[in-house]
Amino acid sequence: MDLAIARVARFYSFGHNELMTMPIEDFNNYLSCMEKITAIEMLDGIAVTSFPHSDKNSRNKTLRTLNSKLANANERKQMTLRQLAARTAGGIK
Repeated sequence: MDLAIARVARFYSFGHNELMTMPIEDFNNYLSCMEKITAIEMLDGIAVTSFPHSDKNSRNKTLRTLNSKLANANERKQMTLRQLAARTAGGIK
């Protein structure tokens, strides 16, 4: 089995028959999106892990970015640094 097929199957939970009957254009689109989603998630992870070591402006920017990704069309709830610090053991300096 090709590694790309295995990766797409695992990422999207497609079955073998679904993948073997899928048009190649659709498969390539899924593969391309999967790689972009994975890269975005990795960048988000880097932002979150570096958060405690960032200056206040960088933390605010990270919070705005993450909040905008979480927001839906009907309701947008912003978390302030103070709220985040209250939830974090030891707070943020």
